[in-house]
Amino acid sequence: MRRLAFLLVFVSAAAPGVEADRSLLIVATSPPGAAITIDGVLAGLSPRSETLAPGVHTVTAELQGAVVSQTISLVAGEERRLTLSLVHAFPPRPAPIAGLVTLGGGALGFGLGLLLQLPARAAGREVSLLYERGGGWDESARRLEASGLSAQTWSWFFTGAGVAVMAAGLLVTGLQLFGPRTDLPALVFVPTSGGGVLSWGARW
Repeated sequence: MRRLAFLLVFVSAAAPGVEADRSLLIVATSPPGAAITIDGVLAGLSPRSETLAPGVHTVTAELQGAVVSQTISLVAGEERRLTLSLVHAFPPRPAPIAGLVTLGGGALGFGLGLLLQLPARAAGREVSLLYERGGGWDESARRLEASGLSAQTWSWFFTGAGVAVMAAGLLVTGLQLFGPRTDLPALVFVPTSGGGVLSWGARW
């Protein structure tokens, strides 16, 4: 999976150093770029470092609907590195309903085209018999020929449309089952304790 992103980081002019009675937490995620929440407060995008008070903290990472949380305990002056993996937390792919419905619609159109071949061929046979018998070409014969040609035309139309729609259904079904997960480009601003992060990114 590729990720294209531009980050603009706003940091306060005077960023204080880590105090002796504080702890440093460095959070990374796999894949990176997840939104990090610490004790219910949005901290920014991974990877990032946060200075926290000693004690128990809950760290949550969220990316593309996948959420992973972990509770940790920090002591004063400690530097802790935490890596959260979201690879196995992504929600399962939805059933390819759109692709299957499209495929079924194409199959119905193709079947209707084949059925229309029956009256078209029947009309063609009757017209041929009239020619062989040398009968008069009256109004009923003209109507019979016109109905046969109309059935033949609609048969070609539904058969061709059915094949095209079935091909589209197969393509959509394949993309839904095996294609890459896609996200629309997004512009996100995340406030942090040291300033803020303005991020634009897209995945494909």
